[in-house]
Amino acid sequence: MNGMIDTRLRPTRIDRLTAKRAPAWFRHYALTTVPPPYRGEGRAVYPATMQHAALVAYLMRHIGTGGELLRKLMDDDGLDARAHPFLELYLSVMDLPAEFFLDSVRAVFHEHALPRGRLAWRGTPVDPGAIRDTGLMTIEGEFDDVSGQGQTRVAHALCRNIPRGRRLHHLQPGVGHFGTFHGATWRRAVLPRIAGFIREMGSTPPVSAT
Repeated sequence: MNGMIDTRLRPTRIDRLTAKRAPAWFRHYALTTVPPPYRGEGRAVYPATMQHAALVAYLMRHIGTGGELLRKLMDDDGLDARAHPFLELYLSVMDLPAEFFLDSVRAVFHEHALPRGRLAWRGTPVDPGAIRDTGLMTIEGEFDDVSGQGQTRVAHALCRNIPRGRRLHHLQPGVGHFGTFHGATWRRAVLPRIAGFIREMGSTPPVSAT
């Protein structure tokens, strides 16, 4: 759901900004060290304060342009507003280890390692084509300005050996990145499709089991 599997496809503003900055830029400007007396003192991290500032800037841009986040703040939480307050969840972030952050930037935005067949785990190549029996459902939002259309759907091309009957793509009309998994549209349109797909896969044995 809304995954940046291949950021070369319809790149968003986030994709373009991240891709044009060298790794040294991120090491210099995006990282800090944990100060005393906190646990992990001296460890390099991508701080929550940095991510919080980026999220606030993104929110302000949506408010200024009348984007999706403005509508969500105004009236799109519906029945779950008290249990799942959008703004509180949106701004709930944490420090990330510097190694994880830099590796993610490199693999996803600079090298496009997974869709190019160059992603490896401890020296072992990652091959989505080895997945055969798992049901695969991908979800994208029509107006997603974080993960562009097609960036998630490309999983179907990568997982080439999953039978056609065990895969589904859903493009949710009228929503951006956050509307697909929070609020009225999520409850009314997206969640029922996920539940239905899970039920269908549970009642359909995989090819290798027959």
